Amino acid sequence: MITRGKILLLLFFFSLLFVFAGKASAATGINEQLNFQGKLVNTSGTNVADGNYNMEFKIYQDGDGVIGGGDETLKWTETRTAGNQVAVNDGVFRVSLGSVTAFSTNIDWNQSVLWLSVNFNGDGEMGPYVRLSAAPYALN
Repeated sequence: MITRGKILLLLFFFSLLFVFAGKASAATGINEQLNFQGKLVNTSGTNVADGNYNMEFKIYQDGDGVIGGGDETLKWTETRTAGNQVAVNDGVFRVSLGSVTAFSTNIDWNQSVLWLSVNFNGDGEMGPYVRLSAAPYALN
């Protein structure tokens, strides 16, 4: 039989768990950049020549990922020219987005429709856009 004394004793022990439990805190100084890599080929399907190229990256919110759909909103742009060009080897490039232009605070990372566009060497945005998806180490 559970008595009033036993109930009070149980409540006391549970309250101690909450008092002495460690606080959870967010990591300080996380790297707020996104790694992105891709492969660049020319119209005949062969790798572009090794070298450093101008590239522009944009993040759009909403829309369907189709260029010129008009239903997306531009949230961020990073332009890589001059001393910040992108190195391409065997057609492959790797960048840390946000390392040249920090991500703006108006990007809502806590939603499902964000698109990345890539403009290679001033040839215009390639399509369709790349839909961003969750990563193990997220900004949010």
